[in-house]
This record gives sequence, structure tokens and C-alpha cells, in this order.
Amino acid sequence: MVTLTWITCLTNCFISIVLIEFLTKVKKRDASPLSWNHLFAGLINSFGLILTNISMEYVSYPAKVLSKSCKPISVIIFTTIFTSMSYSITRWISVILITIGILGFSIDEVEHNETFGKSKSMILIGDLMLLISIFCDGLTSTFQEKLRKSGEKPNFTDCIQLMFVMNSVGMVVSFSISYLTGEFNDSMNFVFANPSMLKLLLAIAILQGIGQIFLFFIIISYGTLSASILQTLRKLVTIFGAILIFNDQFDVFKIIGSALVFLGVALHISGKEEVKKTAVMDAENTIELNENKCMKSLTESSPIPV
Repeated sequence: MVTLTWITCLTNCFISIVLIEFLTKVKKRDASPLSWNHLFAGLINSFGLILTNISMEYVSYPAKVLSKSCKPISVIIFTTIFTSMSYSITRWISVILITIGILGFSIDEVEHNETFGKSKSMILIGDLMLLISIFCDGLTSTFQEKLRKSGEKPNFTDCIQLMFVMNSVGMVVSFSISYLTGEFNDSMNFVFANPSMLKLLLAIAILQGIGQIFLFFIIISYGTLSASILQTLRKLVTIFGAILIFNDQFDVFKIIGSALVFLGVALHISGKEEVKKTAVMDAENTIELNENKCMKSLTESSPIPV
């Protein structure tokens, strides 16, 4: 699993390097200077991603999906505590509804896909890894938000630069762990013994790289909370696809869960509109206040002649 992380990070680095060269040399769009926030975001995200992949050896995939559905809650809590950001009550309710909806949508999958042949201690280890990875997601989002708020308005080059730095750190960390544990050699031997795996690995790496371009664009442009909600909704789309392709049953849990998710998304969008309206009103009030001050100062400095 760690070797797969290294392969995807390597591919993402290559894609980001090509895009950075194109944007800086052809489009003449330079990125913001690198900072410690880039490094910390890359390190914490790498450990979270590796823990998530390793946990698959201890828990089932549906259990992993169920746990990672709580990511928006960790993002909104950590960004509130460690940054100057504050969210409206509408945003908090929307995140809670989306999380509960995904949990309800996935609980049936967990019941039908139990982790067979695993002891309770092994399952507990896997759950602990997933819990730590969720904390890593929240911490990563704080550094990403600091990058969004620092300096000038970020552009597309900043998105690709963040993608490059985080995947570069992830590539170094995952390769070190994979090589030291002996997993790298075993994985390479398995791939060379099964050449058909190369096509699958290449497809996974390229598709994930394309997806990451849009993901980092959303993170820089719209914030980590919106990105985490979209990543959570991706799980819902995956389950919907499985229902349509494999004719799975659409039971009560799935109906209630999907309704809560759509309600949460509607609240999240309405919360954005409230923020925009508030920002516009604040700007208008500031302009009006400045105009009044100017008129008052002009009146006081130019008294009416008698």
C-alpha cells in the first residue's frame, strides 16, 4: 500500500512539474514564494495518507470509507481553532448533516462487508490509524488555509505549486518507509511477475493526477472545507454508481442518508450566499462611512462665508 502511495505521488510530481514549466515559461505566471507552511502541509498529509493506506490491512474498505467521511468535521474544527477563520452556524449544520448522511449511506455497506479473519486487536489498530489520519487531515487543512490567506490573491500556478510540494514530500516519505520495510522490493517483484498490473497502475496514477489538479484548485480558490465536502460527496457518487452498475438495493439507510447529504449541500451553498451578502453589505457600509467622513471634513475645513 505504501508503494502505491509512492507511485501516485511520483506521477503527480511529474504532472505538476510539466504544468509549472508551462505556466511560468509560456504563460509568464509566477507562483508565490515557498514557505514552511508548504513543508508542514506536505509532511502531515503524507503521514495521514500512509496511515490510511496501511489501515486497509487491518480493516475493510467500507470501514475506511465510513471513517474518512468524518473529514469535513476535522477540517472545520482545526481551521477554527488554529486559524483566524470562523464559520456560520449554517456551515456547521451542513457539515454535520453531510457527515451523518454519508455515515448512514455507508453503514449498510459495512454490515455486508465485515473484516473477516481479523482479530479485535488488529481491527482496533486499523481504527486507531484511521483516527490519526483524520487528525492529520485537519492539521493539513490549517496550513493550507494559512497559505490561502498569506500574501497576494493566489493564482492557478500557486495551486500547482502546492500540488508539487505536497506530492514531493509524500514521495520521499513513502519511498523511505516502503524501502526500509522491504515492501518496495516485494511490490516491484509482484508487478514484474504480473505485467498486466502496469496498465492498472498507470491508469490509477494518471487519473488521480488529473483529479488532484482540480482538488488543489478548489483548495486554493474556495477553501479546504469546500474541498473536504466535495471529497466526501465523491464517496456518495461512488456508492450511487455501484448501485446502478451492480443493481444493489436502495434501502432505507441509503434513502435517509442521501436526503441528509443533499440537505447539507443545500445549506452549505446557502451559507456561501450569506457570506457573500454580508461581505457586500460590509463593503457598502464602509464606503458610505468613508464618504460621510470626507464630507464632514470638507465642511469643517471650508466654513460658509458670512
